[in-house]
Amino acid sequence: MSAAEFLAIYPQFTSVIPEAVLSAYVDSANLRFTDFGTDAPEARRLYTAHKLTLYAKTMPAAFSDASSSGSASGTYASLASAGDGSKI
Repeated sequence: MSAAEFLAIYPQFTSVIPEAVLSAYVDSANLRFTDFGTDAPEARRLYTAHKLTLYAKTMPAAFSDASSSGSASGTYASLASAGDGSKI
């Protein structure tokens, strides 16, 4: 899986997560899930999305100065709050 293939399925990470971070998690997923047979592509995508969401949860201070009207800021806030029950 490439970063571009991942972003085609999960576009919410586009322009929000630094390319180096995205590439590192994609590379990690590609190495970890080699023995998953036909489930490997989905496992790689889910692992990468999970790790990037955790990354977003740890980095909100880096984006707190961004304009709240900016689309990247709003998307980042949405990613950072994923799974916390506040956006149901």
